[in-house]
Amino acid sequence: MKQTFRDPFDYPLRTKKEIDEQLKQNPPSYKVFAEISFIPDLKGDNLHKNSEIAVFVNISEMNFTPKQRERFIYLIGPRYKGKDEIRIKVNTFNNPQQNIEKGKEMIYELFLEAIRAPCE
Repeated sequence: MKQTFRDPFDYPLRTKKEIDEQLKQNPPSYKVFAEISFIPDLKGDNLHKNSEIAVFVNISEMNFTPKQRERFIYLIGPRYKGKDEIRIKVNTFNNPQQNIEKGKEMIYELFLEAIRAPCE
């Protein structure tokens, strides 16, 4: 038998309609930074080390309520190290630019899921 984990929060989550209304009135304004690893060659030009990138976002810029912040930290799991800056590594595609877009998409999906928590 497989063990399933449940959401530990006992409050009801907000609906998609409520989230859409909030996003119309107050769109997200957080900044996402990406880091690409390069190694120089003998001529001094930069070469891609690999296609893996790291995407960084600051939780405090997301303007979460305490419950939403707690839910976001729960959703990112072991990536939360006690600091406001979160790092997510992405190596899905062979192209770093596609990995950056995937990382931004992942952060936005986490943001959407976190704001389902009550605004109280």
